[in-house]
Amino acid sequence: QVVMMGEIYSQAKTVIVWLGEKDVHLPEAMELVQACLREYWKEKTALQTDIGVGGIISPELLTDEKHVLRRLPPLNAPQWKAMSWFFGLPWFSRLWILQEVALAKNVIALIGGYEIHASVFRDIRPAVEWIMKKDYARILRLDFSALLNAEFVLHNISAIIRDEKRQPLLKLMRETRKFSCTRPQDRVFAVLGIAAENNIQSVRNSLTAIYSRHYQEVYWTAVLLLINNNGNLDVLNEVRTPPIFVAKDFRPSWVADWSHGHSKVSVLHAVNFKACGDMVRELEPSLDKRILRVKGFEVDSIRECRIFPSTRTGVFGVIPTIWALTFSNLSSNSGGYVNGDALAVAFTHT
Repeated sequence: QVVMMGEIYSQAKTVIVWLGEKDVHLPEAMELVQACLREYWKEKTALQTDIGVGGIISPELLTDEKHVLRRLPPLNAPQWKAMSWFFGLPWFSRLWILQEVALAKNVIALIGGYEIHASVFRDIRPAVEWIMKKDYARILRLDFSALLNAEFVLHNISAIIRDEKRQPLLKLMRETRKFSCTRPQDRVFAVLGIAAENNIQSVRNSLTAIYSRHYQEVYWTAVLLLINNNGNLDVLNEVRTPPIFVAKDFRPSWVADWSHGHSKVSVLHAVNFKACGDMVRELEPSLDKRILRVKGFEVDSIRECRIFPSTRTGVFGVIPTIWALTFSNLSSNSGGYVNGDALAVAFTHT
């Protein structure tokens, strides 16, 4: 049945989602979501007017003055708790529901005596983005993971039918690490059905949902398939050392353990760039399957590491400071990188 789930949901006329019986807070939650949505589009429209194209909503720290100008309810008003309750519903953080909604032609959510149609779900997604970027999540101590999960689910409703495009398996596994599932094997099985690699027969055969396989064996198989099919080592960025290694942990050190659900991510996957250009990666055969053999070139060595001091403005202040220092040092250097690029450009690429 697990193997058939994708086919079932994609052929269904409508997928009905049950969010629960409790609906007393829903009107207040939707009222605030709509108010935040108006603020989102107001800022988006202003950006389009200023620069002529669709601008990106920028993050900023929340102040009392900014909040008052937006004419939103006071921060201690019940609407904020109601909205936090809605986006914190368990359904938004269950891993298997992604396949249900992404493949569906039409989605209707039922909660108590209310119906929420797919178009409404998709429309309120920008409100979640705006709440996080405008610092409300931090100030109100909202569950950031729950908001991120909710935004991801809302963005993916009927996504495959609508966009006719599937996301890479590695991207899906990376972005769903905070979702909940009963069995650790489901970190792979639950998203494979909506991944781009699901169209490759060898991948489907190797990652068929067989729960008698140890979950670490499933992860091991997935990593090797990703390396071979993608032609790069991006999946190695996912490795997070767990605090305790148990005796049953037989996976190699280069295989990530997605069962831990770590939230820490690497920035390396954010740049779609290969320093090796069009060179094909080379995996060398090894008699011991626990060893990953690759060929590479030593291009440089790390001379010094520094810990940058934190600032009062938090992450929004320290990141520009780091980049300003980096670019000022690189830009002042008259030399270039070995491929002819300016040092600052080469730095952003690598």
